[in-house]
Amino acid sequence: MSRIWPGGANGMAASVRDADWAESGLGPVEGWPPSLRQTLDNLLSQPLPAALLWGENLLYFHNDAYVGRLALLHPAFGRPLLENSPDFPGRSAINQVLAGQTVIEDVPRSVLMNEDNPDCVMVLSPVHDEQGEVQGVLLTLAARSGEGFLNARLPISDGYRALFNVLDEGFGVVEVLFDADRCPSDVHFMEVNAAFERLTGFGNAAGRTMRAFASDHDQHWYEICGRVALSRRPERFENPDAAPARPYDAYAFPIGEPRQNRVAILLRDIMPRLQAEAALHANERRKTFLLELSDSLRPLADPQDIMAAAGALLGAHLGADRCGYGEVDAAGDHFTVVRDWTSGRTASARGTYRIDDFGLKLTADQRTGRKLVIEDALADPRTQGVESAYIVAGGLRATLAVPLMKEGRWIACFFVQQGSPRTWTAEEEALLWDVAERTWAAVERARVEWALRDSEKRLRVAVSELQHRVRNILTVVRSVFARTFDRRGDQEEMADHFKGRLDALARSQIVVTQTAAGTADLENLIRDELMSVGAHDGPQVRIEGPDVLLNSKAAESLGLAVHELTTNAVKYGALRATGASLDIFWTVDLDQGGQRMLTLCWDEQGVPAVSINPGHEGFGRELIEEALPYRLGAETKLEFRGGGIRCSIAMPLDMAPNRQLKEPVDER
Repeated sequence: MSRIWPGGANGMAASVRDADWAESGLGPVEGWPPSLRQTLDNLLSQPLPAALLWGENLLYFHNDAYVGRLALLHPAFGRPLLENSPDFPGRSAINQVLAGQTVIEDVPRSVLMNEDNPDCVMVLSPVHDEQGEVQGVLLTLAARSGEGFLNARLPISDGYRALFNVLDEGFGVVEVLFDADRCPSDVHFMEVNAAFERLTGFGNAAGRTMRAFASDHDQHWYEICGRVALSRRPERFENPDAAPARPYDAYAFPIGEPRQNRVAILLRDIMPRLQAEAALHANERRKTFLLELSDSLRPLADPQDIMAAAGALLGAHLGADRCGYGEVDAAGDHFTVVRDWTSGRTASARGTYRIDDFGLKLTADQRTGRKLVIEDALADPRTQGVESAYIVAGGLRATLAVPLMKEGRWIACFFVQQGSPRTWTAEEEALLWDVAERTWAAVERARVEWALRDSEKRLRVAVSELQHRVRNILTVVRSVFARTFDRRGDQEEMADHFKGRLDALARSQIVVTQTAAGTADLENLIRDELMSVGAHDGPQVRIEGPDVLLNSKAAESLGLAVHELTTNAVKYGALRATGASLDIFWTVDLDQGGQRMLTLCWDEQGVPAVSINPGHEGFGRELIEEALPYRLGAETKLEFRGGGIRCSIAMPLDMAPNRQLKEPVDER
């Protein structure tokens, strides 16, 4: 500490100086916060009754005058207030003061040393630390009449004056001047503190009259002060529109003798309260708007409708000229506005724009996710040289835009614009971010739902196609079974035939299901069948032809036909006989009607002892000569020549007839 506490050996100052503060939690005096030391220094050095409550435990300090004024059991000096003082004056208001308010309370007559003078108040004021936080409560006793704290323009100590001036609340004492009709005509400022001057804007007011430096001041000051001086009743009033000073509320109460016409005025800064109320109102208005936005966007399914609705609501809410939503192309070079909202004062911005035309510095910020704020495009140094782009885009002057990013890439932008210069507020910027994010979320939701609906539609088509295929397969299987077992023969041999035909049908289905379109490559279909019996390209087998895709029905039927030809070649033909050969080739040509025609040939040569007119007409022959023409509209020719079988199948590739294999005829 810079100096020894004043007050003599037996005063309260000596108590502070000599006490052991270890148990209080404060520690040695030298380590106390400057705000506590300064406040105690001022309190202990002045003769007016005052006390201090400090810290979380409300440690109690007082000066000698305070103890001599109150007839009650005081808490131990430097000990917590609440330990042994249940009837302490002002205790009920402490929480208000710790919250930053100044409170004035009447002092109960029962606790005064001199009960003949009950007209006494206690002023409780917050004491702030170096960080601006409330750490203590200053209690000052003031007499409404007679000599005392509120008897202005009396010599007071420098310590008290310092205490008087560091109060956050404005405090002043005025003498009300009346005219001959006892109407208040002016007020004479007798004493004011620094906060009073700051809140009212009345600089150097002490010792001067109001009309001397503020002749046009509102008459309500004179009227209120006059009423308080004459009625001896306090009044509260508010001046929320004070200019150029800050808004405040005031508590005016009479002091001194009635003949003195003196009024004390306590002022409290209400700017924080007004700002909080304004922020609360703005927040409620913002919440209401966002709720309305959500309600409006929820039923919309089209992304463009969502963007248009959001732009219309926000533009009207902000009183803007234009509001909209645009998307950036994949290359990041162009910005497209499909739909926007205008107030009617500005043209629409619909169209596609080259992004860099609006200024490289501005667009670079957008690409990195930063907002764009332009108050006047024709005066902004960032738009010098590119002003024409803003004129072309509808004659806008002010723009507020926020980018939407996805995986680090600028994909869209939500903007609000004005045809005249405009200063955008922080609240408007925050609202635009919220609207942009909600709009983008709604657009994404709509796109996902559209994709789901499209997927469900495609799934229904696929299921329907699958059901159709299953019915077709079952029909084919039934027909194959019937043709395989419709004549008497060796059961084991017929079972082998049936199994082979089912395998061929399965192979064609595997090829078909490997593509999303449900098509089969003709060459793969033939090679799979030959590989099933161990045959492949070489000196004995030649396969040649252009790429041909078959639909599922053609693949099923041709697959079975190739299987029958392959099975026959393995048993009796070119794939059995030594020195024989098999040529499989096909062509695709256009007929006279412009339809693509597939011609497939199966030509065996060098096969000995082939019956030119076989006596038994089996399933394979019936399939090629009857089923393929019926189901695929094919023209077929099956020849049993000397040296091997030759089969030719000519069929349209486009719009193949949607028919089934013939149902077996019940000949019973």
